[in-house]
Amino acid sequence: MSEKNLFESNRTAWNQATAYHQKARNHSLHIGFQDPEFSTLKKERDSVVRERLRQIDFSGKTISHIPCNNGRELLSLMRLGAKEGVGFDISDAAIQRLKNLLGLQS
Repeated sequence: MSEKNLFESNRTAWNQATAYHQKARNHSLHIGFQDPEFSTLKKERDSVVRERLRQIDFSGKTISHIPCNNGRELLSLMRLGAKEGVGFDISDAAIQRLKNLLGLQS
C-alpha cells in the first residue's frame, strides 16, 4: 500500500470513529463548554496533570494541540488563559466537531 493510501485509510478510519465518539458523548461536550468553568481536566484522575498545567502561565499565549481530535483538551487548556489555540488532526470529522463546539460554521 502506498504512503498516500495509508494516509487516506487512516483519515477514513478516524472520520468513522469520530461519529461513534460523538454518539457516545451524547452532546455532553457541547453542553459542558457552554459553561465558562467547564473543563475536561476536572476529573479526579486528572488532578496531577491539572496541577502541573496550572504552573504554566498560559496568559496571552497561542497554544497548539496535535492531534486535537474534537478539541476537548485544547478548549480546556484555553480555559487556563491562552489567548488563542490551534488544533491539528487528520480527521476532517473531528475538526468539524471542534468547529461545532466553538459555534463555527464551515
